[in-house]
Amino acid sequence: MEKEKINSFSVRCHECGYTLPVKEGASSFKYGAEYKDKDGQSIWLTYFDCPSCGKRHYVQIDDSMSKEYLKKATSMFNRYAVIRRRGATISQRQFNKLDSAKRKLSSVRLELMQKYSDKELYNVSDCKWESIKFSVC
Repeated sequence: MEKEKINSFSVRCHECGYTLPVKEGASSFKYGAEYKDKDGQSIWLTYFDCPSCGKRHYVQIDDSMSKEYLKKATSMFNRYAVIRRRGATISQRQFNKLDSAKRKLSSVRLELMQKYSDKELYNVSDCKWESIKFSVC
């Protein structure tokens, strides 16, 4: 029960006010949708469409650099999870390395959100240009 509480949250549509309960890995989110900027650089966006009004809400962005940071942080997390499952504790140094990797990933994603917010990106799967505005701060 406690795990479910941690991994679930709600998002609210700013257009119509609809509240959407979300669980980790929820199918209501589209993960890693490929877009391209005007220079042809690939950008991957995570978003959800409001089931009530259809408004698209962009909530996360990645580029090739942030994907590398994500890969590094995930790898560290998985290694440390194995250590903890074996009953051992991770060192302060290991904890700090993981924390640093997560902070760097968050920082890069925030920079990308600021760079691409209110910009036109090409939606590769829909073959159209879209104005991107993020629904998170």
